[in-house]
Order: sequence, then C-alpha cells, then structure tokens
Amino acid sequence: MAKSKKISRKIHRASLKHRHKHPSWLNSFKKFRIHHRIFFYVLGAFGAILIWRGVWDLVDATPIFNHPVVSLLSGVGLTVAAGVFFELV
Repeated sequence: MAKSKKISRKIHRASLKHRHKHPSWLNSFKKFRIHHRIFFYVLGAFGAILIWRGVWDLVDATPIFNHPVVSLLSGVGLTVAAGVFFELV
C-alpha cells in the first residue's frame, strides 16, 4: 500500500512540473531580470515617479483641489476609504 502511494505521488509531481511550462522567451526574460536586479529596481522606481508626477499634475489641473481644506479633506477621505489611514495613525 505504501509503495503505491509513493508511485502515485511521483506521477503527480511529474505532472505538476509539466503543467506550468512557460515559453522559452519568458524563462530567458526571468533569468535576465534576476541577473540584472538593480536595473529593474531603478526602472520600477522611475515608473513610480512618473505615476506620482501624473497624479500630481492631474490634481493641479483640477480647480476644486486648489483650496487647501478641500485637498486635505479629500486626502483624508481617500485614505479612510482605502483603509490606509488607520494603519498610518
């Protein structure tokens, strides 16, 4: 009984290995990304900065957010709605 369970486990593991095969270009990209981590960290930071800049310009272009009280209340409202405010306090 124990021997048949071991064999079935081996067959199951072998089928799991082959089920999630990725294309060769994806595997080579993953290896490239692991090998050049600093480059991708800088790339991600640059992307975050561009997102922040876009949000900043969008809020500046909206006339209602030019008043500091409206801006403050909107920020607090968004963080409370997202559940982040109580983690920060």
